[in-house]
Amino acid sequence: MSMKSIPLTSCQIRILAVLALINFVNFAARQAVIPLIPLLRDHFHATDSELGSLQTFLLVVLAAGSIPFGFLADRFSRKAIIALGIFFWSAASFAGGLVSSFLFFFVARGMVGLGEAAYAPAAQSMISGAFPVERRAFAQAIFASGMLLGGATGQAFGGIIGPRYGWQYVLFLVALAGALPGLALFGLEEPPRGPRSEVVPIPRLLSVPAFLAMISAGICITFSTVSLLTWGVDYAKSYKDFTLREASVLLALLALVASVLGVLIGGFVADRLHRRLAYGRIVAIAAAFLLAAPFLLMAIQAEEKPIVLLGLSVCGFFSCPGITVRSPPFFTT
Repeated sequence: MSMKSIPLTSCQIRILAVLALINFVNFAARQAVIPLIPLLRDHFHATDSELGSLQTFLLVVLAAGSIPFGFLADRFSRKAIIALGIFFWSAASFAGGLVSSFLFFFVARGMVGLGEAAYAPAAQSMISGAFPVERRAFAQAIFASGMLLGGATGQAFGGIIGPRYGWQYVLFLVALAGALPGLALFGLEEPPRGPRSEVVPIPRLLSVPAFLAMISAGICITFSTVSLLTWGVDYAKSYKDFTLREASVLLALLALVASVLGVLIGGFVADRLHRRLAYGRIVAIAAAFLLAAPFLLMAIQAEEKPIVLLGLSVCGFFSCPGITVRSPPFFTT
């Protein structure tokens, strides 16, 4: 396998920059709700089970909607589908700030997931078409860095604005911000679609043990990471003596530095290992999560704030490469 590095063209850089920016706003809209959980609990008189169901419903809608939107992204304009996704999550975020009952807020969060379902497959298709195999893990790392930056920014933003001005204003502002990157989208030229691989029937795919193991691992990874992201701020406030603002801002800043470094280094390491080993990306994923686990356990058991923050930071550094590399470029050999 060639060791020569392939430079990026200006068109590839523009596509990656715009998609990473949209990813930034997308995850800011999603994660801005996380530090608002204590405020939503008081406002709606909701239980922890009901508050936890907000993220569950969003992800269920996202997962279910990704299948038909992925079908559409293979056949129609990917820019139009991405624009539709931006409209959905921005409108749903704004509507969430207007509702007066938990039920309607629950539905609004589900519609945010529908917008993300429209966006994600089309964006991944554009990246696959614009970048060669040798650079896709790196391109995916840049794309995912927008997600990480947006998530950290949204969390810090919600933790600062929510307690001072009210949780509704957080949703109004992230909704308005969603319209801005959509304008840059229309200046892009759609890359050609990648060559179509052999169509494999689903029953045959499900008979492959390695594929089933990968899906099971992905489910466990998603469960653990989403649980940590959803309840991290509330946990730090309730059990580790952080204030809401302190927990939101500190966790967001540390996550920002640790995750961006982790995802960029992880993408680079995965590409290098893939050039030398047939299963180099699998090795990168396994090593990353094995190294992350003890630091998460350390953060949960620690009582001192610096130790809690250190454990979560190192855990985030090692977790994010695994999350990034297991994305679509991982499946391309």
